[in-house]
Amino acid sequence: MNNLTVLLYLDNDARFSSTSDGGTHSNGTVTWSNVSVPGNSSITRSAYVCVDSNADDGDTLRSVAWTNGVTEDEITRVEDSGDGSCNDIDVLVTDSADPVETGDTLTYSIRIVNNSSDDEDIDVHAYLDQDVSFLSASDGGDEDSDDEIVWNDVTINSDDDDTLRLDVRVRSTAQDGDRLRLRVTACDAEDSEYTLVEDNGIIPPCVGSSCPNPGVGIVTVDKMADRTEVQPGSTLSYTLTIRNLSDGVAQGITVEDRFTAGTLTVEDPAGGITTGNGVRWEIPTMGPSETRVIRYRVRVSESMRHGQIIVNNVEVRGIGFNRPATDSTQVSVIQNLPQTGETSLTGSLDTTNSQLRVTDQTLQGNTQSTSFVLWTTIITMGMTLGSVFGKRLAF
Repeated sequence: MNNLTVLLYLDNDARFSSTSDGGTHSNGTVTWSNVSVPGNSSITRSAYVCVDSNADDGDTLRSVAWTNGVTEDEITRVEDSGDGSCNDIDVLVTDSADPVETGDTLTYSIRIVNNSSDDEDIDVHAYLDQDVSFLSASDGGDEDSDDEIVWNDVTINSDDDDTLRLDVRVRSTAQDGDRLRLRVTACDAEDSEYTLVEDNGIIPPCVGSSCPNPGVGIVTVDKMADRTEVQPGSTLSYTLTIRNLSDGVAQGITVEDRFTAGTLTVEDPAGGITTGNGVRWEIPTMGPSETRVIRYRVRVSESMRHGQIIVNNVEVRGIGFNRPATDSTQVSVIQNLPQTGETSLTGSLDTTNSQLRVTDQTLQGNTQSTSFVLWTTIITMGMTLGSVFGKRLAF
């Protein structure tokens, strides 16, 4: 088989790291294009992910692979290390300059604080923005992938702190007005630092009332579904969280959430406008650091089948935005299947026995009435036959 497209849908709590064989990643989906599989053989494609700090002990991570109409999923269970002392770790990230220009070297200081009475050995993870490249790190920090730097077994004495250093360079792909994000996790603690990009201090011109305040256009969007698995015909709710991270007023904001035609029907657009295969909301303005939350409800099409994936994407645009903010979610379609296993078999036998006992009691309770009906029927038949034969004998 030739020219196959292979898709891998990642769990919301799985953070993409890297992939084999030229795979690409976008919005939680890994894609391999033009894949060829020789006859009577198999090939392997690999994607490497990190478990997000939002995942809890006991959670299950579900990834779904698709190619040529065939799907297969993999379930992975999350187990916490059980180190309760992680609750006493704090992390604080600061940058050396803000704003920066393309080509600049940017240094981050990562302060790790141990508030417990015991010494702690912890791992620290730093996730780089796509528009920066790694240069160096203190204390043995090393590049684990293109966008992740890891410090293993960092010792923090009791009631003490330590500061790690991370140097990066701003790529030429960064655009004026972009905000570079560094996210750092240490145990259960997490912090992010945002750094503004300015192209030699030149701000693109605007006209009249369309000119936003300084810092405008730095808007993000996060999208979540209220469940990861749905049945055909069931309802599903999505939550969109839009944040203005700038110190100015964002204007003329359009939020558009789209899904594949025929998969969903909008039941409650939450004040938005239904557009056939999506919903659109218009937000005139958002103040500095303002957050808007939109929750809308849909119904899953009855035609959806077990194993299919519902993917939809949200995009936020506005006046002066350098690029739209986007996010995506995927939900798996499941159908009721027969229960298997010893427990369900025992339960079925118990139910059957209960039904048999109820039927037996009903029969015993109605014995007398059944006998009466039977005798009445026989007597009626005898009278009818006697009448017929009597008439024939009379002739």
